[in-house]
Amino acid sequence: TDIPSLIQVSVPTLRVMCAASLLTLPWNVYLQSVAGTGNTRVCLRIDAVALCIYAVYCTVIIGILKSNVAVCWTADGVYALCIWIQCVVYIHRAYSAFSMFRASFVPKYFSDPSTSPQASQAAISLPICSYTWAGVAWEG
Repeated sequence: TDIPSLIQVSVPTLRVMCAASLLTLPWNVYLQSVAGTGNTRVCLRIDAVALCIYAVYCTVIIGILKSNVAVCWTADGVYALCIWIQCVVYIHRAYSAFSMFRASFVPKYFSDPSTSPQASQAAISLPICSYTWAGVAWEG
């Protein structure tokens, strides 16, 4: 546009939109990571909770407070932040559960080579141990 006053008024809105787009990068990666685990119910729950918060936020900011356009665009940032926080919590809990699960299978000398009978050779090559879990044999 050629209208200087319109350009000047739209600058705050553009800044908020750019900041919101920067927030969408990490939440999208994290949401796709959660989806990649195959747990689609968790993805649905994460998105449903974020959409409810987004709808309430939009209702309050736009409908009740009648805020300006720049403030209304912060709703995208709130949506992205809600998804990102939930995904980080899910991934952290899943990793913690996996670490505890993995620790029950790994002998102590894998995690601390000094306790191994072959402590001097443990740093060079770890012995191969085979485990059977749920009828599947694998080597670690």
